[in-house]
Amino acid sequence: MRVMIDSFNLDLEKGTGVATYGRNLLASLHDMGFSVGCLTERGIKAGESAPFQFYSADRKDTFFHGKKGMLRLPYDLFSTLLPFKIQLLDIEQVSHIELGAITNKFPEIDFFVAKKRIFNLALAYFKIFGKFLPIRLNQPLDVMHWTYPLPARVVGARNFYTIHDIIPLKFPFYTLENKDLYYRTLKEIALRADAVVVVSEQTRHDFCGLFKLDNSRVFNAYQTIDWDFVNSETETKGVAGYLKECFALSPGEYFIFTGALEPKKNVERLIEAYLLAGVEFPLVLVGPQGWQVYDGLKTLMKKTPSILYLDYLPRRTLQILTKHARALLFPSIYEGFGLPLLEAMKSGTPVLTADFGAMAEIVGEAALRVDPYNVSDMAQAIRQLAKDKTRLAELAALGLKQAEMFSAENYQMRLHKIYKDSQKNN
Repeated sequence: MRVMIDSFNLDLEKGTGVATYGRNLLASLHDMGFSVGCLTERGIKAGESAPFQFYSADRKDTFFHGKKGMLRLPYDLFSTLLPFKIQLLDIEQVSHIELGAITNKFPEIDFFVAKKRIFNLALAYFKIFGKFLPIRLNQPLDVMHWTYPLPARVVGARNFYTIHDIIPLKFPFYTLENKDLYYRTLKEIALRADAVVVVSEQTRHDFCGLFKLDNSRVFNAYQTIDWDFVNSETETKGVAGYLKECFALSPGEYFIFTGALEPKKNVERLIEAYLLAGVEFPLVLVGPQGWQVYDGLKTLMKKTPSILYLDYLPRRTLQILTKHARALLFPSIYEGFGLPLLEAMKSGTPVLTADFGAMAEIVGEAALRVDPYNVSDMAQAIRQLAKDKTRLAELAALGLKQAEMFSAENYQMRLHKIYKDSQKNN
């Protein structure tokens, strides 16, 4: 079976949850024995050097990195109305590119299809014509698995769309997306997709409820992560010195939060609760500053010695910090899945999170669950995590067991069933 995914988030220099999803999906599909491809918007010239251009560090021609060449967009848009297809570039993988250094970003890929600014083109086409951009490939494809709700479809293939959450519509005051465009895109997916793949029962409930769908074309695959190395002896050797030298931290003597600092992550209440708890352990915040991080919160982070703020970190550094934290504090208001929860559980790190939604669904009984709107409730839970070593050990063991539900093997079994069942439905 030939399957292709988009590189919409994979091309970002700094990771996102959707980029992690895309990498894990690529790796899983490859391990399942499929021929796996990637649709990229990079500006790649045809010829024998095409594979080398794809892996180039220069990303200036992508959706996220500049607007060079945007004058060509009207021509590309006009070309979609003509009888001939948009010119796509097929690239076969070559064996002599050394990919070991970047497997954490691009797992093994068998083929590529490239079209400069194709995601911009799809967006413009949908805005003008109200239809998804039809993409006609030069080679046959069985499944196009979109990792993000993009307004495009591959003609002649089954089109799957992953919906991670409906935050822009459930909490419109928490995001900056164009709500009308987002709603119309999801509605078209609900009507036309061969399969909708979601990452939690919460997302399935929200999506089906919004568009009054039954569950016949909406499948929950959950997620998985490649996080195993943190439990190996070689990776934990010398950690105490590393943490002290780099961050002035000691193993098991700090709390951690990972994720973008934005309203839905509830960081403001988390900091209030942490300060109210009056515990001796520092709080480490890891993640980019999102929108609406107001000046007061920035000042609080800077002026409070026990709060350490770190922006984007390399993946392995994040893994080490997560594994050796006393606990992950993640009282988010809403998540489609909540990758930091699984990362912590798989690391054997105790978790504090919200007592509802996808957060409660993912952790089950393997976390200390609180009302994320109640600062006093959170503060009391933080005090318990600071003092009760027996409870910490219990949560760590429960988390490791709960994480098995999201193993790579279980994820691949769910994916295989989705691909098989959707084929029956079609």
